[in-house]
Amino acid sequence: MPSLPVIHTEMTGSARAIARISGHDDYPFLTVGHPWIPTAVWSPEEIDALAEAIAPAVVQGLLGRFGDPS
Repeated sequence: MPSLPVIHTEMTGSARAIARISGHDDYPFLTVGHPWIPTAVWSPEEIDALAEAIAPAVVQGLLGRFGDPS
């Protein structure tokens, strides 16, 4: 099943390390940063705004055309 993790920019190093340890150095993930805080304690409105903002990148990633989201 295709998947695309969403990782806060503050957690990129940890996510890459886990992927490497798991033998998946090139495992793709989408990063989000400001204004979303790293702890992912967001209001329903913030979650909706994030979902709307990253939806196109998630679709591209799940279709295998994931690139640099910035």
